Amino acid sequence: MTDVLEPLLAAPDFQKLREYEKPPPRFDVFQAANLHLGENRSSWILANLCSTRGAHGLGRRFLEGWLGEIERIHESDFPLAGLSWDHAEAGVEWVTSKNRRVDILIRLFDAEDQVVGVMGVENKHWALEQKDQVKHYQGYIAKSFEGIPCCVLFLTPSGRDPETKGDQPSCPWLAASWRTALRAMSAVESGAPDLVRAFIESVRRILIDEMEYHEMSETKKSLKPLVERLYRDPETRQAILLLEQLRPRATTLLEGVHSRLPWDSGSFDTRPKKASQFVVPPVEARWYPPDLEASVDGWSIYLAYGLLATKAWDSGRNVRVAALAWVDGESGREKLRSYQEKMTTDRPTAALWDPREDLEDWFWSSWAPLWIGEKHTLGALLDEDRDKLLAMVTDAHDRTHDWLKGNLRSLGWLKEES
Repeated sequence: MTDVLEPLLAAPDFQKLREYEKPPPRFDVFQAANLHLGENRSSWILANLCSTRGAHGLGRRFLEGWLGEIERIHESDFPLAGLSWDHAEAGVEWVTSKNRRVDILIRLFDAEDQVVGVMGVENKHWALEQKDQVKHYQGYIAKSFEGIPCCVLFLTPSGRDPETKGDQPSCPWLAASWRTALRAMSAVESGAPDLVRAFIESVRRILIDEMEYHEMSETKKSLKPLVERLYRDPETRQAILLLEQLRPRATTLLEGVHSRLPWDSGSFDTRPKKASQFVVPPVEARWYPPDLEASVDGWSIYLAYGLLATKAWDSGRNVRVAALAWVDGESGREKLRSYQEKMTTDRPTAALWDPREDLEDWFWSSWAPLWIGEKHTLGALLDEDRDKLLAMVTDAHDRTHDWLKGNLRSLGWLKEES
């Protein structure tokens, strides 16, 4: 078998590949402060950068660059394209008539401080849309800024269209990927003051991680011809295929965690479903302790300890641990909020958020988070990763099980005691 690998190990191009090294990790202000950069914080940061008279010292450069990125995608469909403006102000949580909140509202002014353009931004990392959300924002902004060019930007990792869009010609919706904002940040980073540059660099890096953007760097692109030459040669190609066949898999990692849990994990499921059979890589894995089975108003409540990612587990992917709740018949953060608040009274110490912090950023689809723990960046998918994930789930259980059970008991929701 080793004879198959010898051509690859001896190939000059493979030696060049072995010399490639990733740049050393840089200091990250958010990781140092143990802060998560979710929707609320990223909205605040984006609004701050769009306020052209802000203390960041960037003036119009970031906003001009970002509007340019949006115009490049939507061309003449972008109502603010080619608009002449002097300065801009941006704020977060702009309240509408139905007490809903537009994540960011950007107003463009002329030299006489008259509003000449408006863009509302609905910032979605991974959360679901609320009923008629974008449609409502379109109508309210159009009514509030009648006769002024305006739009609602639906900002997501993928740039997908909103499901709740409306037909409002005077305030159309536009979809854009977070890549547009990240490119605008990158363009102004080198010319920013030192502290601002370090901040933007941290913001970009953590958002790239949050959005699961794994773009090929220029350094990696330069290695592509080497890999192509190795794959073109039948002998080295055979070795590459063998390595791919034998490399460690996330399915084995999940099986190792599942079989070693030291507490009664009850039922078990995954997303996608086939991952529970250890045949496809998991995106999420959840364990349901049987003594936390609950119900309220005739609805079953499912509490689970989960290992969560935004894409299939693999080397370099971040996996987060959390305690989650699902209430049958309820979906969306607004409906789940009251259940969440009742079950999270007197929260115990957690790895990631302060008990006073709102959990607005921490919704996984229709799962309400009750406790958020640390994350782990997967390495070689071997024993050290298995042991770390196992320790994370065990720690989550040890910290929160009695607390959750006590809250459920005091509410009268525990099935065994109802």
